[in-house]
Amino acid sequence: MGFTLIEMLVVIFIIGTLVATATLSFGVVGQREFRSQADRLLLILQHAADASLFQQKTYGLYVDTRLGQYQVMEYKLGSWKNSSEKLFATTELGSGSTLYLAQPKRLPTDDGDNTNGSDRQKKPPTPDIVFLNSGEYTPFQLLLKRPNHVAWVIEGDGLGRVALRQSSDGE
Repeated sequence: MGFTLIEMLVVIFIIGTLVATATLSFGVVGQREFRSQADRLLLILQHAADASLFQQKTYGLYVDTRLGQYQVMEYKLGSWKNSSEKLFATTELGSGSTLYLAQPKRLPTDDGDNTNGSDRQKKPPTPDIVFLNSGEYTPFQLLLKRPNHVAWVIEGDGLGRVALRQSSDGE
């Protein structure tokens, strides 16, 4: 009992079609996951802008490109502290994603050593984007990239509008 050439070709065609469909769907899933990262960051920024106005608090976004993470901090008693709000906790980008602060340009900080030895205390990071309790915030442009994916740009005009768009090749 054997198989004809036609039967074997049909089976090979069906297997090839299934493999091609599975391969293409994995690429779409990766792009969806990356888009959800951009959407999450957009929602966090919109929430920080709204919360600063309605709760009359000052919040700030700190981007750590070296560690691939970001967090929203709260200004309390003259210094920046981690926010107690769960949404504002430190978020890891992961999966080869990188987040760049295109605007405003990060200012150089004075990391001079004013103390010596074991008395040295780690200074809390200074936010790159500040959301004031007046409803205004630092105009910004964040670029979220991942190799072989469409990059996303999140930008705010400083007066309430925070938007997400696909990056053009020039950015």
